[in-house]
Amino acid sequence: STQLAACRARQWAPALRPDALYLTTTADDVGSLAFGSSLARALGLDRALRHAGWTASRFARWNVLWEPSGAPAPPPADIVMVLGCRDDVTPFRRGMALARRWHLPHANVFLRDQGHFTVPLGLARDPAPLNRLADRLLRP
Repeated sequence: STQLAACRARQWAPALRPDALYLTTTADDVGSLAFGSSLARALGLDRALRHAGWTASRFARWNVLWEPSGAPAPPPADIVMVLGCRDDVTPFRRGMALARRWHLPHANVFLRDQGHFTVPLGLARDPAPLNRLADRLLRP
């Protein structure tokens, strides 16, 4: 995941670290999506995992493999996030939790009254998040 790479990048040589980070419809606990996402439920993933003997807590033991830990390499001012308030694939509250944990400035967190799949489509109508990212990347 982008978030995992962004956190691991803190250990990379400075020239290799990302200048900025752009996240769309994301969550702070990716592993929990296997049990708590509407998409996982619709596909039967949650039931298949339980049938195979997995529980959310057993699954969480493996979070170290896919969850970001610590802060990302780019500073909070260089991270732009777009979240859908109606998103239940990567639930909105989980994305907001990540924004708070990473101390993102309010001006860099864009909230849309949309769901998971319509948020990216909405960027054609209102590209403000992309403009914010472009401003950051064009800054000397």
